Amino acid sequence: MSFHCQQLAEKSIKVVLTLRSIRFKKGHDLDLLLSLLDDPDFNSIRSYALILNSYAVDARYPSDYIEPEQDEAEESLRMAIEIYEHAIKKFGL
Repeated sequence: MSFHCQQLAEKSIKVVLTLRSIRFKKGHDLDLLLSLLDDPDFNSIRSYALILNSYAVDARYPSDYIEPEQDEAEESLRMAIEIYEHAIKKFGL
């Protein structure tokens, strides 16, 4: 589930970048994407990017991946939803 939370956050940020015509390279680094966005309204969720980043690649290659506990997964969902809501508010979507 945490992988999907990271994906929600990633796609939400990429929508804002795309709507602002800000180019970005392929990748999953939420912190880098937020840096490109350079929007102070997203500063409050910057720490979430670092946490969610850990789910971007590890879950894709599960040889050593350990599924997060339920409370950690729920926290990931809360963070992803908050990033998503920031993106929606930015453009009144």
